[in-house]
Amino acid sequence: MPINLGTINAFYGVNLRPSEVESFLASKRGDIANPGNLEEKAISLIGRDLYEAFIRGYTKKQWGCDPSCCPPASSLAYRCAPLTMTRTSTIFTRNSRRWLHADLRAHVGRDSG
Repeated sequence: MPINLGTINAFYGVNLRPSEVESFLASKRGDIANPGNLEEKAISLIGRDLYEAFIRGYTKKQWGCDPSCCPPASSLAYRCAPLTMTRTSTIFTRNSRRWLHADLRAHVGRDSG
């Protein structure tokens, strides 16, 4: 499930419109100018609250690595922390899932099985 407008509204108990999400998240983001890992990158994009609730545990469970040990590459962080400013719940295509899995497998040393 991506982090979308419905998720943000329910999580924070607010009723934001799509046009308000960016400024709201800006107030939640960590001030990390040069993220050194996936944890820092995700916090700089979505804030610590959403990171802890949706990204940290998932990354550990799904990929067997702590986000603080994963690379901060922007494309990887965006794909690991999917965010939409609307209520859509579909953000991955078959190809984007394939690339995400290949990126993380390469990092954690898992085969394609």
